[in-house]
Amino acid sequence: MMDYKLTEDGLYAYEYPRASVTADAVLFAEKDGQMYVLLIQRGNEPYKGYWAFPGGFLEMDETVADDAAAAKWWPLNELPPLAFDHNKILAGAMRMLKLE
Repeated sequence: MMDYKLTEDGLYAYEYPRASVTADAVLFAEKDGQMYVLLIQRGNEPYKGYWAFPGGFLEMDETVADDAAAAKWWPLNELPPLAFDHNKILAGAMRMLKLE
């Protein structure tokens, strides 16, 4: 049974509100003058199959990174559709590092 739902504004909300902490890591690498960002492909809902930054919520009895189906370094100019608000997070990180 899912304890979350998609809201009208396109975000997810939990049926039973609770304090939650999440952290996402934005990792960049440069190779041959090309900038890359590390993404994981989500193995679980929500956004199953979409690409996202490593991190997220720690679930009860979860081992480290157990919902990632794959990981890949993506060129910044060839990114797949990203899960959640990760487009906004990426844009902010790029601004901070002057990668735009």
